[in-house]
This record gives sequence, structure tokens and C-alpha cells, in this order.
Amino acid sequence: MAAIKYKVNLTDEEELQLEALIHKEQSAARSQPQARILLKAAAGIQDKDMI
Repeated sequence: MAAIKYKVNLTDEEELQLEALIHKEQSAARSQPQARILLKAAAGIQDKDMI
């Protein structure tokens, strides 16, 4: 079973910024997947289930 490699703690403001980045129509192609991964990590989803 894969353990959580990095524990991510986001403030409410940081979560809102990442959500806004994901829903923004024009943003860097690399930024959206990274934002999704950070939000999943903050929610406690295990590494193997993120992708």
C-alpha cells in the first residue's frame, strides 16, 4: 500500500486560489494539473489514487 509521501496543508484562501486556477479558461497547461494534485493531496487522497 502506497503511503502519503508529502502532507499538504492549505489555507482556505489557497484552496480558493487553486480552485479559481482550475476553472479559469486560459491558464498555463502545466498549472491546472499541478493545482488539481495539490487539492487532492490536501484532501488526504493517497498518491496512487491521484492520477
